Formats: sequence, structure tokens, C-alpha cells
Amino acid sequence: MSTIVPIRSRAATASRLSLVSAPRPLCLSPPPRTTRTLFQRTISSQSVSPVPAQTTLTNTNFKNNNPPSNIQEALDSSPAPPSLIRRWWDASIAGPASILLTGLGYFWNGSMESLQMYTDHRQKGVVVKDRAKIIHLQRNKRDLLRIFPAALYLAVPLAIPLLPYMFRVAPNFMPTVFVTEDILWKKLRAVEKRRSALAPKLLAAFDNAIETSVSKEPTPQAKQLAQRWKQLRGNPTRNTETQLISLQILMRDHASLVSAPTSLIRIMARFVGLGMHAVAPQSRLFTWIDWIIKDDKLLRAQGVNSLTDYELREALDERGFINLSQKTIPELRNTLSQHLKFTKHVTETIVPRSRAAHLRSGSKDALVEMPADEIASMASMILIARALQLHGPP
Repeated sequence: MSTIVPIRSRAATASRLSLVSAPRPLCLSPPPRTTRTLFQRTISSQSVSPVPAQTTLTNTNFKNNNPPSNIQEALDSSPAPPSLIRRWWDASIAGPASILLTGLGYFWNGSMESLQMYTDHRQKGVVVKDRAKIIHLQRNKRDLLRIFPAALYLAVPLAIPLLPYMFRVAPNFMPTVFVTEDILWKKLRAVEKRRSALAPKLLAAFDNAIETSVSKEPTPQAKQLAQRWKQLRGNPTRNTETQLISLQILMRDHASLVSAPTSLIRIMARFVGLGMHAVAPQSRLFTWIDWIIKDDKLLRAQGVNSLTDYELREALDERGFINLSQKTIPELRNTLSQHLKFTKHVTETIVPRSRAAHLRSGSKDALVEMPADEIASMASMILIARALQLHGPP
């Protein structure tokens, strides 16, 4: 079977589609165009003869001001810079048309690969457990919903220059099969600007939600944790994971997806990058955090070094990180490793306590997964860590 593009989609969760073993993420950043390589670009250049090193400049060359013959030949053979009309044509017509036609081919190939996996599942009972294949199925279904509107957009003149504005309005509107290296960087820079502007608003919304909720239920524990939260917010340069994890109960009871006001949930949805964030933000954020928790388990088993550079940025963008375009690949891998350790620590803190409470309730059934309110608090913990930039270089 030929190499197929892992086309991005997250339209099905594991609970709704038995073919995959983990639920879909709600939104992913654009994936690479090939299975394990990132944007293979063919760069053509003119062949220029090497200029021999000269230790002295002869009097003849100095007086006549004549360049060496090989340099003159290179200058004569070099192409003239493109005209203004040619640059406009490439940017407005030829470039978008090439992206559209090539992307449609990638989408077709990826759809055939997804269909083959689905057929194997129905006829042979093959269950997809590999993370790369799960992501492939998610991308494919997600792109199916976006490819027609994006194709219409690419038909508009100046579609490529207007992409930064579009990414600020709808970060994930572009199907992954249409993403080139240039489009990727436009998206990353737009996402950084948006999240940098939203981070202070997100933290302020958490302040208001916690203060309002605690004032309604002023228990001693809630007051103590709220005071600890104020201390954490008062020292933004000295915050640690341990301090944030110690506030998990406060987030669960007063500022989670279950207990937070609608205004905070909408800001959380905007920070994550959900399109049309005012439409069912709570349920969509639940889908997002459910995927992040399960995908983190897959990444811990697989290791961050197994990801390509694009897949690495994709995973970090999906988890709400801000600075992605300005960091080196080793720094980004270290950042993702820190995040995986953080979520593992939080999970290991929550699960034993939840199981103990489950047993105290008198239930004889084993608690397989975290309760919904604990999962809801994980979303708050992760987004606060992103806004405070606890992980990775600032």
C-alpha cells in the first residue's frame, strides 16, 4: 500500500466509534502532508561556479574594475526578479490553485486509507490502537467537514495574504491537507498573538469565579485554598507545579467546567481555539480534555522523541501552549515532556482520592475512570498552567 497522508480530523470519539481506542480531540492544528515527514519542499537553485579564493587583488582588476569571469557569468545567467504582475499572479491565483489541487489529492489518498482501516475493522475485527492511525482517522473526518468552505475561500483573490486575519477569527478553519509550511507559520504566529492577549483575561476570569463562588460557600477549606490562590497570583514569576496541584480541589469545587460561570467557560474555549466558542462550549471542552488525558497516556508510552517536528508543534498547540514558533525543537520536546509529567502527577493525585471517596459511598463497583467533576477540574488546571507559562521556556 502506498504511503498515505495522515489527514486530520477529530469528529468521532472512542465512545461513539469503536474503530479507535481513544476519543477524538476537539481541535488539532494542521498536520503534515506526509505520514512521517514534514513539508518536503523541492528547492531549485541556479548552479554557480565557485569563486576561487584570491589572496591578493591584481592591479589589472583594481584599475579596470572588472569582476572575475565566473562571477560575471553567474550574474549574466541569473534570472531577472519577477515583475509585480507575476508576483501578484503567484500570490493570488497560482499559489492558492496549487494548494487546492494538491490538497484534494492528499485528501483522496487519506480517505482511501481511512476506508481501508474501517473495512479491516468491520470484516476482520482489527482495532486501531496506534496513535498515528488514530490521529489519521480524526484528521480525515475533520477535514471532510472543512474542505468545501476552505476550497471556496482559496478561490478568493488574496486568500493567502488574508490568512493571518482568518486564523485570528477561526484558528482551525483550514483543512490540514491545505496546510503548507508558510500557512503553518502564519497560523502559529496568529495563535501566539491571540493566546498572549487572552492569558491575562483568562486568569482574571478565574479570579472572579473563585472569589464569587467561595463567597457563596465560605467553608474553612475553601477560604484557605482561595487565599493560597491569591498568593500564587501575586507571585507570577515564582509559581510551581506543586503549588498549582495543591489547588486542584479549589478548581474542582469552584472553577471547573462543572462549577464555573458561562463567562469563564467561553474564555477557556477561546483560549483552546474552539471555533464558534459560544456554541456549546462546556460539552466541547469536555471532549477536548477527555482526549488530552487519554492522548497524554499514549504519548507517555510512545515517547516525545517519536514525534516529527510538525507532530510536536501540533500536540503543543492542541494543549494550549503559547510560544511555539520562537522555540527550538529540543526546547519544545522538553516542554511537552514537562506537560506529560504534570498531567501524570495530577492524575495520580486525583485517582486515589476519587477511589477512596467512591468506596466510602458504599458502592461495590470498581471506579474505572475519574469522575466527571475531576476531569472537569483537569481542564482548568491545564489552562491555568498555560496562562502562567509554568512549563518550558517563557
